[in-house]
Amino acid sequence: MTDKVTAISFNKDGSQVAICTGEKEILIYETKGSKKFADWEQIHILKEHTQKAAVIDWNHETGLILTGSYDRSIFVWKYSDEHAKYLPQMVNMDEKLAILDAKWNRQGTKFVVGTSSKRIYVGTYSAKHGWWATGEIKKEHKSSVLAVEFSPNGRVIASVSFDGTCKILSAYMKDVDEEETKTPFGDVTTFGECLAKFKCQFWLNHVTWSPSGDSICYASHDGTLNFCDVSSGEKGKIFKYTHKGLPFSKGRFIGDDKFLAVGYDKAPFLFKKSADKWSLDKVLDKGFDKFKDFSAKVGSKDFFALREVESDIKIDDKFKMKERDTKHENTIQYLVPYGSGELCTCDDNGNIFFWKV
Repeated sequence: MTDKVTAISFNKDGSQVAICTGEKEILIYETKGSKKFADWEQIHILKEHTQKAAVIDWNHETGLILTGSYDRSIFVWKYSDEHAKYLPQMVNMDEKLAILDAKWNRQGTKFVVGTSSKRIYVGTYSAKHGWWATGEIKKEHKSSVLAVEFSPNGRVIASVSFDGTCKILSAYMKDVDEEETKTPFGDVTTFGECLAKFKCQFWLNHVTWSPSGDSICYASHDGTLNFCDVSSGEKGKIFKYTHKGLPFSKGRFIGDDKFLAVGYDKAPFLFKKSADKWSLDKVLDKGFDKFKDFSAKVGSKDFFALREVESDIKIDDKFKMKERDTKHENTIQYLVPYGSGELCTCDDNGNIFFWKV
């Protein structure tokens, strides 16, 4: 457990991990094969951001680390054998507001960035200039872009916004997307074109692709998971799962027929697909069905003292507070792969846990 975790990402084999702790530095630890934070050894500090670092994505093909900050900057970090540390590579991006999300494509040849200014950027490396140049997708969302992700082949991206829309946009880059890989939307050769649009009544927290690229799932703050079949290349059939609990903040496909979602209920929920329908299979945290018991005494002095509030309100001695006995004590904000076949979750309190699915 650390003091706080606002972002986390592991390298390919899980031997190293990069962590944002709510400060402007990114800390890199060697895990030494352990899942306990107390056993990890800090080996590097990435220092370039001037405000809170909020985004990390460690590409498993190239080993490059992508970081983003509320200071409006993006950096790509590459390990230097000569200097025995990670060195920053410049990213040429003219952004005026905070970075909210950033991810690599699978190959590690380009990245996508979502921002508070409604803009989306796609970056590629320019060997001629020695920096990462970005192309801007404008006027697609009417509010902050909260999450972005490349499709498996990297030619299109999915984005979700505070405006309640999920969009699938073309992101073809001539010098990078050389393979003639067809998508459900055909042989995409445009940049910034809206290929599909989905609308919800509430803002959207997250979006992710299935491994095949035939489906996406976007999570709405009304507690719904929206599974959309895009295999035909158009706005396909949407299956909406309405969660009876609190909203989900992150999700991840495990194959094309399983999906793991986490969020404000502080536990991982596993969903399975049967035919065209998705249903809850189980909650991975067994403590979710158990409750911690907090009792308040008559007169409420002890009850309100916990909140540092003075009050003359009288509470009946039958009053009880209930909190689920989950491992996480706060909202799960991150869900990332760890090693082979496991997933890692972390919350704002600094708790980090691992799950086999």
